Amino acid sequence: MSHHSPGDILRACASASATTADGARRDTNPNVPQLLERMRASASLDIASAADGAQDIAALATVTLRAASRALASERALVEPTAIATATEACAAHRAGTLFYGSSMPVRDADFLAIHPPKGWAAGANRGASGIDGLVATAAGHAHATGAPVVAFLGDVSALHDLASLELASRAATPLVLVVLNNDGGGIFRYLGIARHDDVFERFFTTPHGRAIAPVAKALGLATESPKTRAALAKAMAKALVRGGATLVEVACAREESEASRARVAKAAVDALAREFRG
Repeated sequence: MSHHSPGDILRACASASATTADGARRDTNPNVPQLLERMRASASLDIASAADGAQDIAALATVTLRAASRALASERALVEPTAIATATEACAAHRAGTLFYGSSMPVRDADFLAIHPPKGWAAGANRGASGIDGLVATAAGHAHATGAPVVAFLGDVSALHDLASLELASRAATPLVLVVLNNDGGGIFRYLGIARHDDVFERFFTTPHGRAIAPVAKALGLATESPKTRAALAKAMAKALVRGGATLVEVACAREESEASRARVAKAAVDALAREFRG
């Protein structure tokens, strides 16, 4: 992934505007100084020194968010980041709920591209030693505990690792929408150096499986949707969020197209911020 993303920039803005009681700058993330240095070195984007106070920093954050949002909206293909953005937009029609971000790429896409939950919606994720195990069960647990809608973004490998929990999900009384982003394997590993080693990469890291998840979910009593466009996904989400019970929405997407979409959105946000600095 690019070193500079909308999410990175927002964190840098937040850190640059954070102050202690005596007015000194306080970094809220230990990586922010390095991030600001990279921006200064590669793109002349030194948020901390170029902005004139918190008001200017807030304006820069707004520029970043708007540019990322416009770029996401202009992406026509249904790929991993646009699926998360489209499904998140559908949640805004409902007063409250939980967006649950699966490990691997879903939580990174939401952070990397600054796709925030709608007002009134909470965010949840599994981290630490849990890895990709038990994500369907965790999402079902959120639905049971909160009694409010839950939308979970999961990768296909994560879904395959927790197929048995689809039976648990089928018992949900409130809307539980499992959005499975099926890129036929572990797309996150394409961002590692091992991706250059074609002799071992696909078999041992990407591990393509060629399976669809929706038929298994349907056999276990879940409603299923398999949209092919952003408009179809928006309609499927609207139905699932008022239907009640569990729905699995499977989005088939190519890894390469998702990567290209991420790069375009990140570039649009960084370019917009650069224009503010150089204007």
